[in-house]
This record gives sequence, C-alpha cells and structure tokens, in this order.
Amino acid sequence: MKFLPTEANQNLTAKDIAALLTPLDATFVVFQTERDEKAEKQMLRFFDNYQAEFASQDIFYFLANPVYTQFLKKQENKEPFLEKDEFQFIDEIKISIPTYVEKDPFLVLPENYSYLMFRRTTVLEKIAMLQEDLPFEVLIYQLLQSTDSIVKERILETWKEPKARNSDELELDKTAALFAKWVKRQQENCQIPLLNQEFEINFLNYLINTRVGPAFQAEVEQGNSSDAREILTELFQELKRLEKTVVSGLVSLGYYFVQIPVEYYGKIRDDSEFMKLYLEFGTFLFSQLHFNSRSYYLRFYRQATNALYKAVRANSEKPLRKCNELYFSQK
Repeated sequence: MKFLPTEANQNLTAKDIAALLTPLDATFVVFQTERDEKAEKQMLRFFDNYQAEFASQDIFYFLANPVYTQFLKKQENKEPFLEKDEFQFIDEIKISIPTYVEKDPFLVLPENYSYLMFRRTTVLEKIAMLQEDLPFEVLIYQLLQSTDSIVKERILETWKEPKARNSDELELDKTAALFAKWVKRQQENCQIPLLNQEFEINFLNYLINTRVGPAFQAEVEQGNSSDAREILTELFQELKRLEKTVVSGLVSLGYYFVQIPVEYYGKIRDDSEFMKLYLEFGTFLFSQLHFNSRSYYLRFYRQATNALYKAVRANSEKPLRKCNELYFSQK
C-alpha cells in the first residue's frame, strides 16, 4: 500500500498517472490529495492486520466508523479521544461493505481521493484501454463507474471538519456549479435514469452535509440571521429547480434546515424577513416530501418537523416558538 502525494489541481492526465505507477511494485496505491496523518496510519494498520479483506477486490474506500462518530458527538471534551491512534470501536461495525458510485458519488471528488485505495494493476489496465488521454479526475470517475468492486471500510476513528464552516467559506455559486458539473458527467456516462437520480440525490446530500448545512448552522447559532437568510435564499432557489423526487430524497435538509432554526429560534426570531422565508421554505419542503421521507424526518427530528408543519399550515411562527420553549429552551 503506497501513498502517493498528488496535487489535484496540477492538470494531471492518465498518461501522467501511468508514468507514476509503472515503476512501482506496490499492490495498492492511494492518490493523496490531502494529507491526513491519523487516517493514513489507521488505513495502513487495517491493511496490515486484515489482509484477507483485500484479496479479490480492486477499489477500497476508507471512511469514519459511525459508532465512533456518534460516540464523539456525545462527548463534551473530544480531545482525549481525538488523540488516540488505536482502533477503539472496530469490533462494533461490519467491515467490507460493497458499494457503487451512484450510492456514494462523493468518491469522485478529489477531496476524497486520499481515502480511496486502488489496485495498481487495475488502474494501469484501465489507462491502457483508453482511446484518448483523460484528465486525472475523469480517469478516477471512469474507474469508479466501470467497476463492480468498490468496497467501503468504515474503520477510521478520525474527525473531519466541514468543508465550509461559515458563510464566508461556503461559496454557494461554486458549490452549485460543482453539483451541476458532476450531474452532467454522470448523465453523459450512464443511460439509466434511476441510477442518475440516485447519483444526484446522494451527491447533493453530501454537499449539504459538508458545506451548505454546516455554514447555515454556524450562522444561525451565532445569530447572524442576514447571512443565514442569504444561504437559505440561494439554497431555496436551487431546490426549486430540481425534480420533486430529488428534493424528497434530500434527507440531509432535516437536521440543518428543519431542526436547527427551531432549536435556535431565539437567535433568529427578531428577523421578520428570515422567518417569512423560513415558512415559505417549509411550505415548499412539505409539498415535495414523499411519505417515506416525511417518516424519516419525524423519526429523527420529530418535534421540529411537527412544529414547522403546524407553522406552515397556520402561516404563523407560534408553533415554532412553542416547540422551542418546550424542547430547546436551554439554547
């Protein structure tokens, strides 16, 4: 297993990658676009200790252990647990879960290459079959798209900061352009509508979870209602362009854009423009949700979902205020 420092913005092509890989004798390679020393150590440890898991498949993706993540969220002081390199929760999860690019489309982004491990010979064979030289990120996409052997290893006990922690870091225009670029590429390479829709939903959920949602949450929690309103306005405009089935699948909206404004209602209630927009957003959202999606919202964000539903029905903030006082007054 060889980590190869790789600059994603250097206009690398498939020929450059072939020249990089040909002299190596490593069985697997990782194109390390971002250095994550703790994750690197854990990937190497898992690779050394679980060799049988790597016998037949060609592409592996390492991501956070969900048990560790949930445990960490409950800790007031996370530092002692962030410093440990050993696996603390590996016995509590299933390893080696098969996946495919439409289910986990965020794999196509260079920010995640550092957690992707490719069988070296598979990459070289793919390059040899190409009719033309391709940009590096297109090569990675085609590798992910053409294989039936992507395996998820949910073993990392690390904590990753959101890609956008506030409105200044968000750059919503670039986020929207990134989404449009990859949806177009997927549609050009796949002729199955259901798979393309799955790609679109899961890709946008990832962008909300790593960029739009955390930035919005930070502004609401700080009481920066004008910045929060700007984010919500632009997101709302983007959502209205999407098909109903896509919006219904955006379960990531539940925490950031249903729960957070109700939980921190006291921080934003004095901004009448924000509250008007929030009720309009809620009206739109509930008009798009399929029964299963609404059930998901109720399962994880019951109080806030019910409050927002009552608020849009009554066109009044009172249900939001009442919910906040009953369940989130400590905020």
